[in-house]
Amino acid sequence: MLAKFRPILISSICLMQQVNAADPAKQQTVQVFISPECKAMFYGPDFVDVDATGKVIKTETKPKPDYVPWDPTRAKPLAFKDPRTLISFYVESDGRHLAAIDPNGTLLWVRNPYEDLPGACPYRTPRPVIGRIEVVEITPIYASELQRRGANPSHQFIAITFDSSQFGVVDETNGDYLPEGQN
Repeated sequence: MLAKFRPILISSICLMQQVNAADPAKQQTVQVFISPECKAMFYGPDFVDVDATGKVIKTETKPKPDYVPWDPTRAKPLAFKDPRTLISFYVESDGRHLAAIDPNGTLLWVRNPYEDLPGACPYRTPRPVIGRIEVVEITPIYASELQRRGANPSHQFIAITFDSSQFGVVDETNGDYLPEGQN
């Protein structure tokens, strides 16, 4: 019976197109929309030259397209286990969704830290993805800052960094993301 299907299987394999990862022309990209309120942050400001008196002598505006190509191969699944709490964190294959699973295998939460943040604008890349997770210790000074921002400083936190260089902390209890900045 296997011999009966062998010619079909061989034909299928021969018809598959090989993609060379080093050849950018063959990589597929996704067009990502840059909202009008985020264009200045993503593209940077227009340039204005002034003379010694402060009078504008030249203004240069650069085009700011609505859509930007993004390479989806930048998104990688990632796993991290916090040695303090034994909670496992998984970044899904889209590079954006973060799941927390307790030591017994119970799903605690799934969140998209970037999308959960109101008014988040892309920076350096049109679709920032999580690139690093690590433990973060809460100092007394940092605890008061977390409390001021509405977080419970007695919870454990992990630090996440996006490939755009934006970074922040995630509350392990509920998945709340608190942005800290960007480089």
